[in-house]
Amino acid sequence: MKKFLALILSCLFMNTANAVSNINASDYEDFDSTWAGQKVITNKEFEDTMEALEAKKNEKEVKVKKKKLKKFKGESLHKELDATIEDLPDQTLKDPELEEQVVLFPVDMLIDGKIVEKGYYRAIAEKKDGEFYIYFYQSHDLKAKLKVRETEDDFGEKNIMFIKLLPHKDGVMKLIYGSIEVNAYAYLRYVEPQLDFSAQ
Repeated sequence: MKKFLALILSCLFMNTANAVSNINASDYEDFDSTWAGQKVITNKEFEDTMEALEAKKNEKEVKVKKKKLKKFKGESLHKELDATIEDLPDQTLKDPELEEQVVLFPVDMLIDGKIVEKGYYRAIAEKKDGEFYIYFYQSHDLKAKLKVRETEDDFGEKNIMFIKLLPHKDGVMKLIYGSIEVNAYAYLRYVEPQLDFSAQ
């Protein structure tokens, strides 16, 4: 086995030596002139090119940001009124008494003697004269004002902020509300939906 391995290695060595001896040096005479004809670039030209590429990249990023802002905020007819980062509204809550949440009324509700139609409402709680009230808005229109009872009960909710309608008994639902400022509840009557089986 050792002889066989030595024979293979010697054959490989002879082939390598033969290949090296067959190299024609004339094929590589112009090796030193490989870079001939290439334009020499100065450091200033290189820096100018890099600055131009960087400016183009920054311009593209600004265009992408403006496009996202226009999609988010819309585009005005006057260019000076177009959306910018500076004029986007601040999203942080400043007044804990005016925390806003959304609630769905699945049926028409009776609140303060008025029918409030089913739909989604923004609910904002506010303390006034020692009492808590929840105001229900659609867009900027106030649709109803509900006096709620303050409680220490968190109703088993995991979140600090919540508003839910829960079934209580026939014709009545329980509204539970929670925020950093207060936990509260109220009982609301609802309008029974009328089923119409008449032929159409």
